[in-house]
Amino acid sequence: MSENEPEYYGIGTGKGNSALCSLDTSGPRSLVGTPGDPRLAYPRPEDFLAVVQQELRESLMKYGCIYEGKAEQGNQSHLNNIYTELYITEGESGPISDEHEVRKIEGSPAKRQDSQETSIDYNQLFQSNGRSKVRTVLMTGIGGAGKTVCVQKFVVDWAEGNNKDVDLVFVLPFRDLRELEEGREYSLLELVHEFHQEVTNRDKLRRALHKKVLFIFDGLDESSYPLDFQRNKRLTDVAKPASVDMLLTNLIKGTLLPSALVWITSRPAAASRIPPKCIHKVVEVRGFNDQQKEEYFKNKFRDREDISNRMISRVKSSRSLYIMCHIPVFCWVTATVLEGVTDETEIPTTLTGMYTDFLKIQTK
Repeated sequence: MSENEPEYYGIGTGKGNSALCSLDTSGPRSLVGTPGDPRLAYPRPEDFLAVVQQELRESLMKYGCIYEGKAEQGNQSHLNNIYTELYITEGESGPISDEHEVRKIEGSPAKRQDSQETSIDYNQLFQSNGRSKVRTVLMTGIGGAGKTVCVQKFVVDWAEGNNKDVDLVFVLPFRDLRELEEGREYSLLELVHEFHQEVTNRDKLRRALHKKVLFIFDGLDESSYPLDFQRNKRLTDVAKPASVDMLLTNLIKGTLLPSALVWITSRPAAASRIPPKCIHKVVEVRGFNDQQKEEYFKNKFRDREDISNRMISRVKSSRSLYIMCHIPVFCWVTATVLEGVTDETEIPTTLTGMYTDFLKIQTK
């Protein structure tokens, strides 16, 4: 699937994104929780970590306001209302082949998901399970499998007061990193502030960076940086300016902020850009299993049970369509195409046919 194909669901993460739907801001500090919640009170100025956390939560709440498809169509929802659990496993299913990513799943979904492997939850990525500390996690998955959604769900959970084993979460998507001024040097402090401008106090931020911090780099396959782990110089000072490439490689290697956690997402073909010695755990997002496919349609048509039941029945009636719905983005395309059809309407059963009908709907 190409970069321009519709995503499962996501937000435009660039600074000043106008595609975000409005959040309920009624009541005191209502961006997180409900009015009267003790988490909402402004922290004392001397509590530097709490100050940074409060400002960062406000910055990250945008990830809870998402759209399905193109942002300009206005199909905006809150992630918690439509999120469906993803099938995530530890390790990789094998090297990427020359065949199309979609065909790879289409060919053997049962084999990929009915083995003895155990699925893991998105908030268990850094659990060590008795081995040495897990600092850097590489999450792989084909385009549209749900990697970005997984990131968004974790971030929103943290912003709402969950995932408390992490003090701070900073999201730096590779798609947005490549938009930075070419050749400009940043300190890590400056780079973090560039993406989270609600965090206003640099001194408090500098102190907070030495707490338990998680950096999330989403979309390695969209990176424009060489990631020269061999030649980049060692960097240990969060206030020292350096190239973005040097900041990235030193963060991933652990020479810069060795106590920080790092979560990288990537399509399989780009995953080899990170040296294996820098990765402590590899997980793979495989989209939906059979139960999760049905849950997706039920969540999407939460208030229209008749439509969701009819859609599930139609999808199950076509083996090829049912197989392809292992990919979350294809579930969304299928839902868009089938929403207005009747039981008598012949539905497409190939990838090409489904996308043809989808494009016809989008251009009306």
